[in-house]
Amino acid sequence: DPLSTDLSSAIVNPLQTQPKAQADSAVSNIMHVISSNLQAPVNSSNDMSVLTLRLDSKGNVLTASAKGSNPALNNAAENAAYKSSPLPIDLRHPDQFRNVIIKIRAN
Repeated sequence: DPLSTDLSSAIVNPLQTQPKAQADSAVSNIMHVISSNLQAPVNSSNDMSVLTLRLDSKGNVLTASAKGSNPALNNAAENAAYKSSPLPIDLRHPDQFRNVIIKIRAN
């Protein structure tokens, strides 16, 4: 599918109180859920948005803000984040997921 989504990287809060592998797994799960709910616009091939999320302690999306050159992809990314709420964070370490930044590239 030419509109598949590449969620290429994510950055979570720099507090590292859990093993990196567990944090990476949680971020991978977050990216998968958002990707499954993203409906990339037809005119977004190879465009990128940086999606900034603020989450509560249960993974609910409090705010989602995407910035990139394609306003339609930005809007689609924000909508996907809200649709994906609550996100699958590690509930033993919710403070690590208060602020999440994900790069989204439509292919």
